Amino acid sequence: MNKRKFYFIAVTGLLLMNVLVCISCGTEKKDEPAEVKTPINISVFLDLSDRLDSTCNGGFPVSQMTRDTAVVNALVDYFVTTCVEHKISENKNRFQILFHPTPKTSDIMSLAANLNIDMAKISNPADKKKKLVAMKDEFSKSLTQIYEQTLRDKKWIGSDIWGFFCNKNAKVDNLCIREGYRNIMVILTDGYIYHKDNMQQDGSSYSYILPSLVNNVPDLSLMAPRTGLDSLEVMILEINPGKPLMQSKLISVLETWLKDMGVKRYVVSETGMPSDTRTIIDNFLQGE
Repeated sequence: MNKRKFYFIAVTGLLLMNVLVCISCGTEKKDEPAEVKTPINISVFLDLSDRLDSTCNGGFPVSQMTRDTAVVNALVDYFVTTCVEHKISENKNRFQILFHPTPKTSDIMSLAANLNIDMAKISNPADKKKKLVAMKDEFSKSLTQIYEQTLRDKKWIGSDIWGFFCNKNAKVDNLCIREGYRNIMVILTDGYIYHKDNMQQDGSSYSYILPSLVNNVPDLSLMAPRTGLDSLEVMILEINPGKPLMQSKLISVLETWLKDMGVKRYVVSETGMPSDTRTIIDNFLQGE
């Protein structure tokens, strides 16, 4: 066999081996199971108390309605992006707005019905895409109308955040936690937890927080009669006690309460410019 013929056979053999290796690699990749994306379940709890009144926001230059809407918009952006990453046709992500107690104004209830999206219940991919495209505009308009109606009514009965978590058969378990999901709850409140029909006390531990307690009870705490919230991530945003000196204590009380209930991942943050709050939100959501 001459050298030229031997060289041709050798090169051809190497090329054939490379092709077989590439085909083999391609086959292996095709056989690999696709990465399973954990669906997200985002719940936003709105405190429709007198925190919305401009005379109660400590002179902050941006209205509470504007700040709250900016928070919801940031969460909607994250939700839509995640839905696209999970493949719109396949995802079963969920986003909802919550109140407790339920507002008795029929207009608010009608608007709130549009603020609950469960992609698992939308079977047609085209309908899922249509819902996502319209989501941000729909949420912004409905929230604005809800806040404007609340400000007109001025029925400040308080928002029972404590009861939502700690009452018997607490709503948080049924409404905000789904097995197999990344469960995220965002609470928008000034930090003063109060409802006129749910006021309990055990020594220096209370089911509510008022300015008088923050000022006068050195070892103030929120009652935590339950645990088991390890599968829930919580952000409490827009803390605004009115007086800066009360801020760190209020945040500490809320952080301890979440920890005592078993929440492993949480952040409690004071109010600020929407751009700063968005950074806090993005860092929390992306730091899974």
